[in-house]
Amino acid sequence: MTELDNFFNLSNDYFSLSCKKCTFRIEETLKTNGQPHKILTVYPVNNEIINYAFSGSQGLCLTTPHGSLQNKNVLGSLISLPATNVKKVLGFFEEHGYLLPISPEGTEIDIAALVEVLNRIKATVLLMTALEKPSLDYKQILHLTLYLLLGTQVTLNGTARITYSTYRHPFHDGIRNQAAIDSLQQSSETESITVKDMIYAPSYELNPDEYDDISNGETFTYDYPGINDTLYRQVTIAYKNNNIQSRNLRLMIEFLFHYMHSVGVIKAVTFEGGIEYYGSPDFSKFDSQLKKVAVLIARLVLSGEINHNTRSIKPFYNPNSLEPSWKAPSLLSALYFSIFYMKPGSEIYRKCANPSCHKYFLVKTSNSRKKYCCDNCRNANNQRSHRIKVQKSK
Repeated sequence: MTELDNFFNLSNDYFSLSCKKCTFRIEETLKTNGQPHKILTVYPVNNEIINYAFSGSQGLCLTTPHGSLQNKNVLGSLISLPATNVKKVLGFFEEHGYLLPISPEGTEIDIAALVEVLNRIKATVLLMTALEKPSLDYKQILHLTLYLLLGTQVTLNGTARITYSTYRHPFHDGIRNQAAIDSLQQSSETESITVKDMIYAPSYELNPDEYDDISNGETFTYDYPGINDTLYRQVTIAYKNNNIQSRNLRLMIEFLFHYMHSVGVIKAVTFEGGIEYYGSPDFSKFDSQLKKVAVLIARLVLSGEINHNTRSIKPFYNPNSLEPSWKAPSLLSALYFSIFYMKPGSEIYRKCANPSCHKYFLVKTSNSRKKYCCDNCRNANNQRSHRIKVQKSK
């Protein structure tokens, strides 16, 4: 590729990108113990280039070398993929090119890490969409927010010089540092520990006996599902110490403390499975104050996710056209840049209402009537509804 390749052209609300076509091979090797081990490797296809373009009306699209549209809404196709279906995922990349530049001799792929990256892209788009709906689904917003915030960081390999790691929010270091320096400043003989609080201002009274049990990992006085969970302990210690300087980070800690202390302690958060709790959560305690803060935190997490994944894109002035451009290192950054260019308040991704279809399509926020990605899906669903109605009438 030349020095002028991989740039986004901003004239006429448009930018472009090119990358090499790729193919995947599953190769079997032997572990040190002699057991067979399968390795997935992606290889570039020489002399075959895939061209992309972006516009506000069509999203990120596949084009011909001369700019003619071949396939629109690549981002929508990506988030429509069943990420656990490896065959379909690899087929998508063989058609569209790989997320990162790859070595000529091939790049080994961790399929679990690849699935996680795809899920994070999907979660980012869906969270942006959820925040723009006229009627907010707070449970969905919380699920997507916590998935992005609490998820384990994974790494994808590209070339020898290029690797990619998912975003790790400063929240993680914040709560770990607080747990490391924890020291009780008040005796457990006091009736309560007064903590300054932004959500339930001006302060919250923390039970010292319960705090001792949580922070020490004991169940001397209190014993309820999840009381010894590591995240719950770290969040509670950070909440009580109140030494976080960042207002936004402090708000996240306060929210998670109150949510887990009142609604239920979170055991795990996955993209497919949602939020898993220790015991049965009491959603009646998910009150208006917590919901309001959940939306604010969602916006902060979304901002961090997009800023992290577009940080490698740099401004570039094209000497051929004498136009401002954006230089991008990969298809992955282009996908996030297309999310960056989505128009909040005017368009969202909506899942097709046909149960047999898993596609997401762009639609105007004000258009509440468009529920299907195409006429075929609308007709298929109408026919299905008619058959069900006929069967019930018999």
